[in-house]
Amino acid sequence: SCRNSHINSVRRKRSLEHLSWNEYEKLCTAYLRKIGVQAHLSKAGADGGIDIHARLKSKKIIVQCKHWKKPVGVATVREMYGLLHEQAAHSAIVFSSSRFSKPAWQFAKGKPIYLITGEKLLTEIDRL
Repeated sequence: SCRNSHINSVRRKRSLEHLSWNEYEKLCTAYLRKIGVQAHLSKAGADGGIDIHARLKSKKIIVQCKHWKKPVGVATVREMYGLLHEQAAHSAIVFSSSRFSKPAWQFAKGKPIYLITGEKLLTEIDRL
């Protein structure tokens, strides 16, 4: 399947850099599905900051994927927190192909927002 091919190519290269932003979003979707989350990509441009709509059992999860070389900052995480309430979601996940800034981690602490670095995603994919 196409989903597994994204996971396998990343596993072989042990890197996310060769992926386009679109392939990165597909990889994040494939990863979520592999761990038992129902996930589907938003239609391009229609998401208002949400790249993947997901559900775990009856809980709604909103997901954003940032395929950036620089660390993802607190503004992105704040925006997701706003969307979390607006969308009445249970939790939010932000994937970064690089890292997150210290203020981003501090803001997410104690909130239902999960930050997943590129390194963490690669480690998790290896475990699948």
